[in-house]
Amino acid sequence: MPDAAKLPPPPSAFTRGTQRLLTALRVTAYSMAVCFMIVMVLRGVWVTRDQMEAEAERSIRSARAAMVGMPATGSAAGAQHRALLRALASQHVELRTEPLNTPSAAHNSQAGGEQMNQSWRLVALVDHESIWIEAVRVNVPYILFVLALGLPTVAIFLYMGWLVNRPALQLLAFAQASGDAVSLPPDLPKIWHSVLARLQQLREQQRQMEAFLANAPFGMIFFNANGRVAMMNRSAAASFGQTPETMLGKGLGFFAPYLPDAGDHDSQLFARTLAQGEPETLETTFTGHDAETRHVQITSFPVHDPDGTMEMVGIFVVDVTEEKRTKSKLEESRSQLIAFFDNLPTSIYLKRVDHEVVFVSRHLAEQYGKRPEDMIGQQEYDLHIAAMKPYLEMMDRHILSTGEAILLEGDHLQFNRRELVSRFPVFNEQGQITHIGGMNFDIDERFKAQAALQESKALFEAFIQHAPNPMALMDPKGQYVMVNDTAASFYGQTPEALIASGAAAINHRFPQAETVIKPMFARVCKNREFEAVSTFFRTMEGELREFSFALFPILDADGNLAYIGNISHDITEERQARAALMASRDALHQSEKLAALGSLLAGVSHELNNPLAAVIGQAALLSEDLENTGHADRIAKIKRAADRCARIVQSFLAMARQKAPEYRSVDISEQVRAAVELTEYQMRAANVALQVHTARDLPLIKADPDQLHQVIVNLLTNARQALEDIDGERRISITSSVREDRIRLAIADNGNGIDPATRDRLFDPFFSTKAAGKGTGIGLSFSLGIVQAHGGTISIEDAEVGTVFVITLPIESGAEQVVTPTTAQSAKAKGRALIIDDEEDVAETLADMLARMGMSITVAVGGMAGQNAMAGGAEFDLVLSDIRMPDCDGPTLYAWITANRPDLAGRVAFVTGDTLSGIAADFLEETRCPVLEKPFTPAGLRDLVAAMLPA
Repeated sequence: MPDAAKLPPPPSAFTRGTQRLLTALRVTAYSMAVCFMIVMVLRGVWVTRDQMEAEAERSIRSARAAMVGMPATGSAAGAQHRALLRALASQHVELRTEPLNTPSAAHNSQAGGEQMNQSWRLVALVDHESIWIEAVRVNVPYILFVLALGLPTVAIFLYMGWLVNRPALQLLAFAQASGDAVSLPPDLPKIWHSVLARLQQLREQQRQMEAFLANAPFGMIFFNANGRVAMMNRSAAASFGQTPETMLGKGLGFFAPYLPDAGDHDSQLFARTLAQGEPETLETTFTGHDAETRHVQITSFPVHDPDGTMEMVGIFVVDVTEEKRTKSKLEESRSQLIAFFDNLPTSIYLKRVDHEVVFVSRHLAEQYGKRPEDMIGQQEYDLHIAAMKPYLEMMDRHILSTGEAILLEGDHLQFNRRELVSRFPVFNEQGQITHIGGMNFDIDERFKAQAALQESKALFEAFIQHAPNPMALMDPKGQYVMVNDTAASFYGQTPEALIASGAAAINHRFPQAETVIKPMFARVCKNREFEAVSTFFRTMEGELREFSFALFPILDADGNLAYIGNISHDITEERQARAALMASRDALHQSEKLAALGSLLAGVSHELNNPLAAVIGQAALLSEDLENTGHADRIAKIKRAADRCARIVQSFLAMARQKAPEYRSVDISEQVRAAVELTEYQMRAANVALQVHTARDLPLIKADPDQLHQVIVNLLTNARQALEDIDGERRISITSSVREDRIRLAIADNGNGIDPATRDRLFDPFFSTKAAGKGTGIGLSFSLGIVQAHGGTISIEDAEVGTVFVITLPIESGAEQVVTPTTAQSAKAKGRALIIDDEEDVAETLADMLARMGMSITVAVGGMAGQNAMAGGAEFDLVLSDIRMPDCDGPTLYAWITANRPDLAGRVAFVTGDTLSGIAADFLEETRCPVLEKPFTPAGLRDLVAAMLPA
């Protein structure tokens, strides 16, 4: 917790320096007491020593005087000498002899003696050490007395220090230390435990108070008497965008910009609290550092020290913005509620238990011709006519006695209408009834509507019974409660008998009752929404008819599900008619798509055939030039690929060509090969292995090659699509053979096969087993028509795996086996040829081929260039021209030739890739000119030249 958020310390608190001073004084006192005892002991011993030494000196002097008058010899002298020696010894005087250095007598200042003889003398010495010892011994009682007085005193001082001084200082340190940094004082005497417990309690309260101040959600500020911040918590500092430490010492003027609406009221608030010592409150706006303005309530209060002197002024700031908003919303809500009640088309009132009205809605007041405020304060019974009072009293007694609401329906005697009356008790927090509320609903219209409803119900039942469609009513459990005569007639029973037979017997006639009707019934009950479905119904004759079966919910007045209605309609003929109409539309749509496809292919074929003609022609020429060389194989690959492209384009043209069937001798193997080439890419993309087994030397058949090609493509496409859902190997095989003068072509796949029910309808027009968008249902029907038109059959044979489609076609009468005509490559032609084409590459390819035949060539690039080449009268044995050219097309050029060079009209042949165009087809039909289709080959060109030029 920041220091600025802590409570200020007590004014008389001890500092660490004070504690050290007290300790020094205590040590000094203890030291002086010890020194005093030592001095007293030493002084007693010293005085005693001095006395004993003085006594010893006196004894020596007395002994010297006694020895002078003492006899030298004799027993009396010896006894006196011994008594003297003992007396001296008791005074710590030692006698001893010393040799004399001179014959004269010697005298010692400390000892006295007389010459015993000429060689020795007697010396008396004081024993200072023994005197000290004796002085100490003599003073032992005194020392003990001093110690007996001093040591207990010191001990008492030490004990008091341990018992009082040290714990007091430790408690002071504990009290002054900051919160968590101090643990309990060690070795605290027991007598201090209660004090310590109280101190800990105070410290905990202080900690809680500091935590409260620091974490309080409102701002707390303490100002000293000078109006400076002495303490501030985090919440208050944060509102100024600062910390509690940085706010210390801020004056009142600092806060003025943040309280723009307060003026100098904040200063006055502080001054009044400081002067009067009473709390003050101010509500104003506060604009924080984030420029957000909020409503705050500022309360100041005095803070006194223990002596009762006002030390600081505390201020706490509470954000009341949300409170004001809540009050505003509450007032708004109250206004809206009153407005809601006033605009309800219902009579609402509230009265006390003494029947004094406290609230009346506008709608109720208007009924009495008054304003709501005119009715408030009146007795409710006085507002009604006298005849209503007994009923009102009865309802109030019931409410007050039972505490239950009451709901009655009846006629309002005063207003002569039908009403639904609701009266209810209003309780206070103690559960006592304080008010009675009421709501009167005008149900006069509903009452009249119920009568009309009964009449309508009768009409409804009559309508149901006479409706031409089957109709029924079921309860939510699915049991029939009503059926009309039409519905009963389908079962050959009366409505009553049909209902009695039960739902199971009725639903038995619907094959899809379990899978379709029952789930739909459950959904309608759950969602309460109308649903209709197409399903089947088996008549008493066993015929399966298609019905539109609809279910719809019927709710009661409370919005609860009462019944499920059912209406059905036989749509069998309607469905058949609609299917026929859709089939006609699909056929028309398909025809339009084929026409559009033909137009598209016309343009595509022309754009592809021109470059293909150049590629195929040049490849053929290179093949002749490089025969038996190392490049022959590469040229052959180019030629095969180009031939394949050409055949595919021709197949497209054949499929899209709109013309009457042209029956001619056709090799069915060639048609199979063309169809395989056309569908080869799709087969590879679908991972289908295509196996072709055609018999050799098959007879020719009389057929339209384009139509027969289309049938084979259709069957291959159907077989490929049947394999799309097959995992593993996918395989299609094509087998041809001759059986009983008919060619048999079988196309088999290893798919899932076709079930018997589907097989019966497979060749019906517009019947399809494919998903929407993947088929029209006309492919097999179209193929069947073509095959039958050729005198053949198409059928499905049984197979262990997959499906086998078999086509049989009659062999052409008198037909020989297929012999591929050949044209000698060495065929030669003489003469001069004019080649006209807007594609220079195509024209030069034709020129190269004709030049190898021995003809003289003139090339004209474009129709106008060809016209100019013939305008000068030049002779040509052969004129080969394109049809579609930008400057002068084939028809225009041919018209010019017939008008200006009629001699060349019979020598004109056209080389074109646009035989699909209606204009080109009509032109060629009209002129009967020979045609060489692009892309062409040298052999085809040689055949054309051979047919037009004489041998």
